[in-house]
Amino acid sequence: MRGGARDAGAGEVFAAAVSAIGSKDKGRIDRLFALAETLADARRGLISAFGWVSAQDLQGIVAELLASEEPIRREVGIAACIMHRLDPGATLAHAIENPDPRLRARALRAAGEAGRRDLVYVCLGGLQDADPCARFWAAVSSLLLGNRDRSSDVLADLADKPGPFRAPALELWLKAVDLPSGHRLLQSMANDPANQRLLIRGAGVAGQMHYIPWLIRLMSDDVTARLAGESFSTITGLDLAWLDFERNPPGDFEPGPTDDPDDPNVDLDPDDSLPWPDQAKIQAWWGGTPTGSASTRAHAISWASRLALNIAGVCSARATSASGAPSPSICACCLRARRSSRSPRRPGAKPAGSRPARTAVLKFREH
Repeated sequence: MRGGARDAGAGEVFAAAVSAIGSKDKGRIDRLFALAETLADARRGLISAFGWVSAQDLQGIVAELLASEEPIRREVGIAACIMHRLDPGATLAHAIENPDPRLRARALRAAGEAGRRDLVYVCLGGLQDADPCARFWAAVSSLLLGNRDRSSDVLADLADKPGPFRAPALELWLKAVDLPSGHRLLQSMANDPANQRLLIRGAGVAGQMHYIPWLIRLMSDDVTARLAGESFSTITGLDLAWLDFERNPPGDFEPGPTDDPDDPNVDLDPDDSLPWPDQAKIQAWWGGTPTGSASTRAHAISWASRLALNIAGVCSARATSASGAPSPSICACCLRARRSSRSPRRPGAKPAGSRPARTAVLKFREH
């Protein structure tokens, strides 16, 4: 990896790590671990690389990582096992008790992802962890492993307070509780305008049809239009782009960040990948005008409801399975099901094979 090591991003570290792992270059791997120890982006790139390479490339490497005394090496070793659908074994219980908060968080997360029901009480103990990241993953894994009450309380607490885990905690909590409880929390959040984006996302996860008129109204505001459209799609199961329910971006719209070095706004557009909903077409469809009949609307909602029930059943079965096989998270399961069957088949609808090809974009995310 050339250039200043301290300026290395996730992409550079990812590429360097894939090469080093493939060539079994221990010296380069050691240097990358040293870099990942201090840089969050480097850590993400390094972990992603261990998930990208083949299991054959990792032979002899992961076992050393799991046996290491260095927390970051054990963290990456555990993450590598989970990404390759392997149970890390006895090291998980020891890692959950480790003083290093990042290793504890990774081990608590892995316990749920691996379906380790033998560790459910250890995860419940993690609900009192002082580190918010470890506490969040303790709640997630406790929920996946079958404990709903105590884990839901912690998720509700995290969802009610500002912090990096507020949005994911709210989304998972809404999937775990009954509809009236979810509605009450969303109503309480509506009193603060700063919660608007979180509220829109939560409405989509809650999935109640009486949120739809409100979401359609939000589509007239360029600031909230795309996120409102995404929540509308989540509830109804409709693909706005496929049904031609999208519009062009506003003429003065400039997604950030700009090329201006003096522009203080360097944040990426959080809705960059979402379509711009055409409010008029969607309102016509929802209102039952010729753009969308009542029978079509009822078919779509009935389909979406059946899909949601099927997903909930699959997630519940995986979370309570007695086997030790790795279990995908609820979010990943729902996302895969939604992407594979997002739009209902209607009479005269085009077959799935005729859809225009879409370019896949590789994005780094923290594993």
